[in-house]
Amino acid sequence: VPNENLKHGPEKLKSYELGLKTQLLDDRLRVNAAVYHYDYKDYQAFSLLGVTPQVANSDAKSDGGEIEVTFVPVEGLMLSGGLSYIDSEVDAVPDVFGGTLKAEFPSAPRTSINLLARYEWPMLGGRTAVQVDGKWNDDQFLEGTNSQVSFEPSYSVWNGSVSYSTANDALRFSVWVKNFTDEEYRVYNLDLGQLGFIEQVYAPPRQVGASVSYRW
Repeated sequence: VPNENLKHGPEKLKSYELGLKTQLLDDRLRVNAAVYHYDYKDYQAFSLLGVTPQVANSDAKSDGGEIEVTFVPVEGLMLSGGLSYIDSEVDAVPDVFGGTLKAEFPSAPRTSINLLARYEWPMLGGRTAVQVDGKWNDDQFLEGTNSQVSFEPSYSVWNGSVSYSTANDALRFSVWVKNFTDEEYRVYNLDLGQLGFIEQVYAPPRQVGASVSYRW
């Protein structure tokens, strides 16, 4: 499609970031952190006008930061966690009434937390590991217009696994459970109310399985 036929222009971003990486306690503790400011010119905001999808340009900004910590208190045990924060605003997103509104970035929870604990030990000439990991996401909107039907409340998802690998890591067995609390949450939402329906996609429910891999 020729550029002159497009109804929106290219998105431009000025980003300012400051970060640090540290290794402490004989490299048993690692801390990485960063803060940023994003200044968008002609941010490409997606919305629906009636039942017609469209992309419009608007100025926008985002401020945030993140911190990641990894700690190995004893041999074989690794603990890690991360925290991220984002505050975003799009100046003018077209709405269904022909006007504009201020909105947050879609699918961008203000706060997110992830945690992981893993313990590994020698067994049968190889290594066995037990791991539990999870994440928590704050409230968020799944559409650019921040419509209430696209509002997704905060949720957490937890996974667990037990694995065994041979000494050379050529053969690996594992059994796992994903989303073991069976949390129900959406990852996509498209409001087509004027056609009488809303398209929604939910994340997978609890899943239990096993896997075998071999490398040569």
